[in-house]
Amino acid sequence: ATGRAERLFGYDAGALAGKPFGDLFAPESERIARSRLDRLVRGAASSDDDSGEIIGRRRQGGLISLQLTLGRANVSGTRFHALFRDMTRWKEAQTDM
Repeated sequence: ATGRAERLFGYDAGALAGKPFGDLFAPESERIARSRLDRLVRGAASSDDDSGEIIGRRRQGGLISLQLTLGRANVSGTRFHALFRDMTRWKEAQTDM
């Protein structure tokens, strides 16, 4: 799954390991993404408002429309997972309608 995220954001294999979470988002969306992660760290069962669009930032500088779902990867809450859904084609189809 990490390989798909790396391709989505335009990184080479292994390049996302250790990268700050906030670096994956445009400035206006970084605050939203960090807030969702902070709620999980503080004990929420899942991130709320996962359906809201956020803007990702590709390594080459381009922007990408995303849906972000965050969750706990273990019961103790020391590890988390992030699911990124590329909404670009959907948004383009919506605009064409």
